[in-house]
Amino acid sequence: MNRKIFGFAALMAGATLTGCATSQTEEEFGDSVRATMAEQRMQPQPSDGTTPSGDGQRTENVLNVYRNMVGDPTPVVNTRAVEQD
Repeated sequence: MNRKIFGFAALMAGATLTGCATSQTEEEFGDSVRATMAEQRMQPQPSDGTTPSGDGQRTENVLNVYRNMVGDPTPVVNTRAVEQD
C-alpha cells in the first residue's frame, strides 16, 4: 500500500515539475525585455521629417491653460430626477 502511495506521489511530483520546464535557450534569453525597450525608445527624428517646435512662449501658454482649466474643472450638474415609489 505504501509503495502505491509513494509511486503515485512521485508521479504527481514529476507531472507538477514538468510544468516548470522551459524550452528557452541562452540565445533567446532577454529577447522580450530588449523588444519592450526598443518599443519604448523615442525616435530622435520624427517619421515625417519635420522637427517639432518647442519655443518657450508656446510651452508657457500650454502650461497656463493646463493649470487653469484642468486644475479647476467645471462642475457636473445632474439634471435628471429619480423618483422612488
